[in-house]
Amino acid sequence: MVHIMELSTELLECIISAILDPKDLFNLALVCKILHDLIIPHQLYFREIATKWDDYSDVALWNTINKRPILAHHIQTLQFMQPSSYDHVALRLAELRARVLEDPERTEVDSSPQGALETILQSISKMVHLRAFSWHSRITEESASRSCILGIFDGLDKCLNLTSLAVNIGYMEKHFMLPLPAQQLSFLTTLALAVPCLCELCASTSFYQKLLFALLETLQDVQIDFPSFSVHKEFPVSRQWNEFYKTVNWPNVRRLTLNHHGNNLGTSLHGSNSLLETFIARHPLMESFAYLGDTSYFNDDGGLDFSFALEHPSKLHNLKYVFSENNRRLNDKKLARVCDLQFVNTSFYNENVESLGSLPNLRFCSLTTRAQKFLARFVQLFPGVEKLNITLVKKNPGISEISNYIANLEGLNKLTHLGGLLCSHTYDENNRFLKIAAETVPSLTHVQVYHSHHKVWALVGRNAEGEYTGYEVVKLNNDGPPDWGLFFFGIPYTSGKGFAGGGYSWYGL
Repeated sequence: MVHIMELSTELLECIISAILDPKDLFNLALVCKILHDLIIPHQLYFREIATKWDDYSDVALWNTINKRPILAHHIQTLQFMQPSSYDHVALRLAELRARVLEDPERTEVDSSPQGALETILQSISKMVHLRAFSWHSRITEESASRSCILGIFDGLDKCLNLTSLAVNIGYMEKHFMLPLPAQQLSFLTTLALAVPCLCELCASTSFYQKLLFALLETLQDVQIDFPSFSVHKEFPVSRQWNEFYKTVNWPNVRRLTLNHHGNNLGTSLHGSNSLLETFIARHPLMESFAYLGDTSYFNDDGGLDFSFALEHPSKLHNLKYVFSENNRRLNDKKLARVCDLQFVNTSFYNENVESLGSLPNLRFCSLTTRAQKFLARFVQLFPGVEKLNITLVKKNPGISEISNYIANLEGLNKLTHLGGLLCSHTYDENNRFLKIAAETVPSLTHVQVYHSHHKVWALVGRNAEGEYTGYEVVKLNNDGPPDWGLFFFGIPYTSGKGFAGGGYSWYGL
């Protein structure tokens, strides 16, 4: 029997590369110094890289990856962020860099913008197991080394295992379309894309032609971000969206978000019910359909124009989630007749709180309210709600007012997660409010609170008799922000309005 220490370094690296669980790698690293020196610098934190494309201080990192292809083989997620979005990943990258084994014979690297991007391009071409790629930074005519930046996207052609692609280059050039890899579209399950223009003049490359006209059976989560302007008078935005509804065919899409900046998309929705009907009919598995950013999605009665679906209820039988921005209202009476809504994000006041009563299966809700009586009525209508996010219109209400709102939650016997409400009061009253909430709602397990000037989730502590004993701040999901959206199935998370707000991700079923 061959002892592990008798194996070559190359063979040991191959064995290590097959171990994906960081805990297993760490335990293996404790066996001996040789394994420790191989594993710790290169394996534990090389699953994900988040950086800025213009952060040239990372050239040494990319150069190390180039010199050791086995490192590139491990990388599964690569993110290029806008400088303003970079703070939350800087520590992760610094931690990763600290574990890069320094090569004393390493030659001096070219840290110029051109040299840095060429090094990045070489590294990406070796990331054969890359699964997720994200770019969130503007590219303009004045961008340094623009041709090399575009080369990064060309390099994705070699990443044949890519299943998630999120790209936003900004709208500085209204007609500029990125050279994205067309062949990967047949394998993508997640796509988030800011599209400057969808007219036939601009969307003429193979990627966009395939996106609009080909049968794409793998896509499940899609977000399309679209501006209000059109640089072509003969192709107004309304016409482009009409063509979108006519041609797009993603039969297995589960979650779809259309994020529009302007006042034109609503025209096509209002004037083309037959197109929207046909569009939904081609996507029978769709569970989440979200509109963001445009007031004209809504009719005069405050409802989405789903009246056509009343005649074809089977076409919406899988739809469980509809989103509107908090200052808009959903016509839930219409929707309840044709689909099994389980989640609603809406504002409700006296005029539409009763319409929620026609949603007997509602389990998750995010609502905005201005009065306690409406919250009390909501509790009467939905005693079985499980996860609830409450935003108060009044800023920084008093302690007694928050306590009264909490008292209105009595009767929610299945409520496990409460977001928003306790964050309405910015003073450090967490333990007082949590104690009231825990005693009022015995089923409560997680509550969103302010802690060290940040919104966090707290795990409610209870003794054997179910009495409140305190709380513990918990991290709920390593991949996402500590927001209520983490708790809801099939919800496209956006920080602000899609790409414009700086964040995008999905949390699946």
